[in-house]
Amino acid sequence: PDTRRPTITQNRPTGEIRDRTPRITATVRDETTNLAKPNIRLFVDGRRKTTFSYDRSTDRLAFDSPTLSFGRHTVKVEATDEAGNKATKTWSFKVIRRS
Repeated sequence: PDTRRPTITQNRPTGEIRDRTPRITATVRDETTNLAKPNIRLFVDGRRKTTFSYDRSTDRLAFDSPTLSFGRHTVKVEATDEAGNKATKTWSFKVIRRS
């Protein structure tokens, strides 16, 4: 049986950024399941986003964020494969003012 969870890597942005409309990206991959957008859930600051894209050929998730406030923002990606194995990755970044 498939007991391996999907992987969520190469998540961006991280650290401090100046762009208030960043493109949020991650690589979401599973060894045995061809993941599709319905297998993936994206949250920005606790709110679910459904307008992201997912390219199965490159395993890339992309979300063009609307204008964010200055300060810290949290992103969470959840992926569930056909066997029900679930992976979650949470990270944050901070939007800073241009100096």
